[in-house]
Amino acid sequence: MKQSSCFLTVLFFYLPLLFGCDGGGEKSFSKVALDPAVVAEAIMAEYDADGDGEVSRSELKKCKGLQMLAAGQEELQPQYRLDQDGNGSISQKEFTDKLTACFADKRQSFSCAVKYRGKPLKGAIVTLVPESFMGDVQSASGETDKDGNCSVTGDDGLLGTVPGIYRVEITHPDHDIKAKYNTETTESVALDTTNPYAQVGTITYNVK
Repeated sequence: MKQSSCFLTVLFFYLPLLFGCDGGGEKSFSKVALDPAVVAEAIMAEYDADGDGEVSRSELKKCKGLQMLAAGQEELQPQYRLDQDGNGSISQKEFTDKLTACFADKRQSFSCAVKYRGKPLKGAIVTLVPESFMGDVQSASGETDKDGNCSVTGDDGLLGTVPGIYRVEITHPDHDIKAKYNTETTESVALDTTNPYAQVGTITYNVK
């Protein structure tokens, strides 16, 4: 009886460490502590080309992931609207506020589909590479199945990765996929935990 009691004590001690304090697991495994203010400052340094203290909609076009972060479901979630004052551009404070909400959860899933010349591509490697302003965040990747679908996993082997902005790179061991889909990619995504509609449907990448 004493042994059973001891076992249960150890079990209850370690369960929260294994599955997270909320019991869900997905929100509990991040090795990187992101500072929203630091990331916002790095975004401004990279994308505020005219130095006016705000990133305009035209400047946002240089990064599809930031465009996705700005779009969101603003009518349904006004409290998480990136352009809070509605002036058509994003200030450093607005980026900081949005990222503070986004980074509150430690993990976000990402799924996509890959087609090669119009047909589902099996065995493609989809890698999410953090944009430079994301700091020390690690890449996450996944391999497509026979239907061309995949979900990425982090460096810890668990589904999803740290919320934020990532470039999407697609390679394949047997197909010479053009550089514009990998080393020279302009595709990027926002893993936005504040937006429950961010992953409605499946993003499909048509590569050649």
